[in-house]
Amino acid sequence: MQNFENNLHNTSSSVETVHTVSDIFSKSSHFGNSANQQLKNAQDSEEDVKLLSAVSEILARGGTFGDFLGMNSEKLEIIYAIGYNLYESDKYEDAKNIFKALCLFDGTISKFWIALAAAEEQLHEFAEAAENYTKASLTGGLQNPELPFKAAQCFLRLDRTEDAKGALELATVIGDDDNQEVLEIRKKAMDLLHIIK
Repeated sequence: MQNFENNLHNTSSSVETVHTVSDIFSKSSHFGNSANQQLKNAQDSEEDVKLLSAVSEILARGGTFGDFLGMNSEKLEIIYAIGYNLYESDKYEDAKNIFKALCLFDGTISKFWIALAAAEEQLHEFAEAAENYTKASLTGGLQNPELPFKAAQCFLRLDRTEDAKGALELATVIGDDDNQEVLEIRKKAMDLLHIIK
């Protein structure tokens, strides 16, 4: 948050000049409300451009929106713990909102997408859950076959059989061949795939 505030306060003297001129306009009946609004819009627009530029610069360096807001991994983990506790307390809507924020702060962390998808699944928001299980799978490097398997289950609840087949086919080929849990999920995926074909 400190970085966010610093970026907002680092305005140039030209913005301050616009603000000073705006003050003069507001004291003069000669210019009226229309001119005041135009100057305020110009000031807001320039501040918006600077803010967008600062965010773009961080993202271009491989940073995240959370980096821009000063959200380090420790803070993200604290927020995740709050969301997890809400989820465990069956407060799925509140948990979903926490997990959405985490995905916005850092969309490269697979467990944030998994948590969001799980909350959406509990709320019977199956389309969103399937999409977010897919994002979790992608951000996790396509290593966990359970994620496309869960996406397939959501697709089946929506009667989207073709999407479910695609997710199940993916689940049968990804993951570590030496991991027993992976092999068990692959088998479940193959069994379900045979049932729906």
